[in-house]
Amino acid sequence: MNASPACPCGSGSSLNECCGHFHSGTAAPSALLLMRSRYSAYVLGQIDYLIATTLPAQQAQLDRQSISDWSLSSTWLGLEVDSNEVLGGQPEHAFVTFNVRWHDNTGEHSHRERSAFVQVG
Repeated sequence: MNASPACPCGSGSSLNECCGHFHSGTAAPSALLLMRSRYSAYVLGQIDYLIATTLPAQQAQLDRQSISDWSLSSTWLGLEVDSNEVLGGQPEHAFVTFNVRWHDNTGEHSHRERSAFVQVG
């Protein structure tokens, strides 16, 4: 029996027990878990998942090749979640503030973001 690798999102769980469920089609039940699964998708090169979990109104503006190039050419160094704010409403809105680190051919980078999430479907 092959053990599932650790989930890239840093939860401490295996990929199969964590973000792997979402990558396989189960809807993430919260903005926090969706954001963590999106980070894991960058690490794993799952570009279709990244596009599918972007707000539909923004999907047409995405550059699939650039996302793929960045995802696959980077060494992902970690994710730190600073806050998770559920605002409620119908549809539900939330903010997740996080910091992500990666290394590429120009060096090591860090990006801090407060990302807005809207529940769709």
